[in-house]
Amino acid sequence: MTKAILCAVDISNGDIDVAVLERAATLADLDSARLDVVTVTPDYGEGFVSSFFEPHHHEQVMQEAHDKLVALCEATLGAERNAKVRHVVATGSAYQEILKTAEGAGS
Repeated sequence: MTKAILCAVDISNGDIDVAVLERAATLADLDSARLDVVTVTPDYGEGFVSSFFEPHHHEQVMQEAHDKLVALCEATLGAERNAKVRHVVATGSAYQEILKTAEGAGS
C-alpha cells in the first residue's frame, strides 16, 4: 500500500500541470494515500544572487509560491480535496528538492 503520491508542479506554467495534478489525485485516491504536491522556487537568499534582492525577498517569494500552489490545487481538485493535500514549497535545484521531498513523503 502506498502512503503518499508525490506530484511536482511548476506554478509558473499556469494551467499546464492541471492534468498531471488530477491524475496524481486519482492515483492517491485509489490507494487511500496522501497527495503531496511540491513546487520549487529559485534560491534568492544565497550567494552572489542575494545581493540583488531585498533581505525579505526570499520569504516573500516563498509565501507567494505557497499561495499559488494552494490556489492551483483548489482550482483543480476543489476545496474539500485540497484540504487533505500536503503543499510543499522548496527552494533550490528542482531535481534535488523533488528527490528530498520524495524521500520524506512516506513519513
